[in-house]
Amino acid sequence: MKRPALFDSMTSRIFLILLVGIAVAGTMGAALSDTRRMAEVRHLQAIRAIERTGRLLTELDNTAVARRAHEMREARKFARLAGAQDGPAQADDELTALLAGQLPPGVQATVGSIPLARCDIAQDGDQDEEHHKKSRPVDPVVARQWKEAVTATDCWRIETRFSDGSRWSVVTGPPSLLRASYGPDPAFLAVIAVAAALLAFVVARTAGAPIRRLTRAATDVRPGLGVPVLVESGPGDVRGAIRAFNDMQQRLSRHAVEQTYMIAAITHDLQTPMTRLRLKLEQMEDAALQKRLLSDWTAMRAVVEEGLELARSTGRDENAVLLDIDSLIHSIVEDEQEAGHVASFAVAAGCDWRCQPQMLRRCIQNLVDNAVLYGGGAHLSTYRDAGGLEILVRDFGPGIPEGQLEAVFEPMVRLEESRSRSTGGTGLGLTIARNLAQRIGADLTLANAADGGLVCKVRFKA
Repeated sequence: MKRPALFDSMTSRIFLILLVGIAVAGTMGAALSDTRRMAEVRHLQAIRAIERTGRLLTELDNTAVARRAHEMREARKFARLAGAQDGPAQADDELTALLAGQLPPGVQATVGSIPLARCDIAQDGDQDEEHHKKSRPVDPVVARQWKEAVTATDCWRIETRFSDGSRWSVVTGPPSLLRASYGPDPAFLAVIAVAAALLAFVVARTAGAPIRRLTRAATDVRPGLGVPVLVESGPGDVRGAIRAFNDMQQRLSRHAVEQTYMIAAITHDLQTPMTRLRLKLEQMEDAALQKRLLSDWTAMRAVVEEGLELARSTGRDENAVLLDIDSLIHSIVEDEQEAGHVASFAVAAGCDWRCQPQMLRRCIQNLVDNAVLYGGGAHLSTYRDAGGLEILVRDFGPGIPEGQLEAVFEPMVRLEESRSRSTGGTGLGLTIARNLAQRIGADLTLANAADGGLVCKVRFKA
């Protein structure tokens, strides 16, 4: 199953992990904070409920016994007389001590919690000063006032003994200080989400930067020792990875140079015995045998020369200059036409480009030689776009099988179906051309044209 592009880079994965993690942590933190806030609100509401109940009980103690029932009915929007249906209460020592500080001398009271289901004015026992007189229906207005004045988060039953010895049981609830929580504030969550996204983006970009640097450096690796060394920066593990990459790059460069020197040494040392062999072949008396051996010697000589050229293409160093590409292509085409070959230059980019002129010329010349030799002619063109510069070399020959388009760049690979040794090919021309293209910072690719023939593309990136 193909993984979505969104999750295909380390930067995007770090971004998503951080974004989700911070968002979840922020949401959980907001929920916990809201829970703690509501606990503090309930505690504050309890304090306010005890304070106003203390004021009510103080007022009742100072009121004549005959007037207490009337005063109690006036306070029914936040307190009522308890009845048998309210059941026992669970003592609350903290609120009892708080209430004791609110009452005048001679008045005693204890506070106990009762279930919320019983904290309803509709269950009013309607005790009077003689205790447990006949119940009265609840006024809807009073019920509405109770709902507005009491938040159903806690409910208390207060057993009171007034200074005259009478006992009353009062039920009350906390005042509506704040509305109940409906979850985290959307504005707060929006701020958390934006902040998390920005932080995750910065962290992901910072964490992914070394990987992108390594990717670019690996893409830009070229033969030879002229490869820039990456600066070792960042955390310890990142510096270690960069250091290992630099060491690997240096080893590859040294290996390429050693291989080049070995090829150059072998091909150079072969020239002396081949010269002696040529002198001996020229002294032979059998003309027919001499002709066959000289043909083999010529083929060997071509291989040696191509080997030397391969070594030079890998180890050659040249300064880059600003070059008129069209003029270079035009001169190559003129040389081919003077030699009697089919060559043309159709489209010109009309721009200058900084590169190594001799390496570029040799690279294009190899492609043109292949096109003339195997495709019947070379047709060149140059194009400039926002992405860079392209040089195309096209022929109208048989082309190359799709499966062999990359294989032909390997040394000594020859396509026997269309190229025999009688043509003089050694299998190194495209290898040399690609080596030269890489050394001048270009990419060389092959493709079969839709209407026949092979298209060689040398592309410089802007």
